[in-house]
Amino acid sequence: MSLGSSSAVLSLISASIAAATAVSALGAPFDTLFTLQGGSSMQIQMTTSTPLAGTFIGNYDAVANPTGTKTLPGLFGGSTNTAITYAATVAAVVGVDTPTVGSFHVTDSFAGPVVDGLLIYNASASPGGADLTLTINYASFHTVNPTGLFPGGFDIPLPLGSVDVQSISMVQTMSVPAVIVPDERGGLSFTATVPVEVTVVASSAGAPVDIAPFPAALAIIGSWTETATGPVIEASGSQTDSTIVPANGATITDQPMDIPTVIPAGGLAHLLMSGVIADTTVGSTVGATLIAHGESADVPGDTDGDGDVDGGDLAYLLGAWGLNDPAADFDGSGLVDAADLAALLGNWG
Repeated sequence: MSLGSSSAVLSLISASIAAATAVSALGAPFDTLFTLQGGSSMQIQMTTSTPLAGTFIGNYDAVANPTGTKTLPGLFGGSTNTAITYAATVAAVVGVDTPTVGSFHVTDSFAGPVVDGLLIYNASASPGGADLTLTINYASFHTVNPTGLFPGGFDIPLPLGSVDVQSISMVQTMSVPAVIVPDERGGLSFTATVPVEVTVVASSAGAPVDIAPFPAALAIIGSWTETATGPVIEASGSQTDSTIVPANGATITDQPMDIPTVIPAGGLAHLLMSGVIADTTVGSTVGATLIAHGESADVPGDTDGDGDVDGGDLAYLLGAWGLNDPAADFDGSGLVDAADLAALLGNWG
């Protein structure tokens, strides 16, 4: 076996074991995989508001659509299809409160406990939805085909349809420390602030709705209880945030839109809408309730599977140094090397 600079390796081993031994009173290292149980859920309330402004005009065309709608300014007179100015806001309110499945790891070494790999997603189909509304304010106009009057100067809400949420997930984006300490009831409290990326998959009238994944931070607070079958975490957390999504100069051009006539009721004017889209304001409250049961996972460095990392594991690793030995190749690189030694020493005790 050749270790290269053996004195440097031995110095690293000596220093790392000394550091681990000095804090071994905190308890043996562990790697626990927690799986979500019944009663776990995810809550998301999201509002979006997107302003736009421009003009709309009837879909009349002397050649292609001579029976189409004409828009005429004011409430009386005129004969030429004319663009009408407007200002509008498209808004949606999404509400999701759904049972979830998923898992996460809590690992501990002499550096302290860490939460990693949190993944939770909806356990049932169609966990929520939203209604889309266009609130529009336009100058007064009237139409031909159909004949209708549209008094303007005030906000008018128009339903645009609904959005169905097919799935929703939260994925942890980086490992974070956790705090596990005795509490006043004689048990243990568990706290961690977990950064996640939230992904929502939705559709409207069968067409996908583009909802960009967005970040959130779950400030999870709860209890850690040791049971005969393993630890149980019961905790919850949430975050409320508001963000701006830049429009980057987005526009719409001749977007078909049908609106009901105001006077008389019962008609349907066929319009083509154009305009400039402004930045979208997104408000969100993201929350999760976690009831999770833990079971021990493999601890990197435990070559003999006895649940701890000690001199026997170190001796095995040094014997396999430079070889392709899966039992000591903890990072799966195909070679037992310094990275595997560091993993073993990081879980010493």
